[in-house]
Amino acid sequence: MDVAHGLDSKASHGERFLSGLAGASVHKPWGSNFLWGYGDLWRYLEGLACTVEPLSVRNYLGLSRVPGAIRPMVQVYLDKLPRNLLGTGFNPWMIALIHKDGQTSDHKQGNRGS
Repeated sequence: MDVAHGLDSKASHGERFLSGLAGASVHKPWGSNFLWGYGDLWRYLEGLACTVEPLSVRNYLGLSRVPGAIRPMVQVYLDKLPRNLLGTGFNPWMIALIHKDGQTSDHKQGNRGS
């Protein structure tokens, strides 16, 4: 489910039907029109002198596009998601802090995960 973006013109009949039922965009998690994931980010930055730190969206999003009926469940999920799962498919949104190697940050450095 993608509550931040609408379906594009290439959405299938099934994606449109499920999106209507869910009240949010439901689409396949593959193909050229899908949003980036952490794996994509790490692949694009491969070989560069940097560290990627996956972050929680907990303090960045108001969840205003999440359907009201499930918003409390989504908030609890985000609040309880363990730090080591932030860079995985268990984190429904992608937000990351990218550090150039040798620079410091107030955040703890994360690992690259998979």
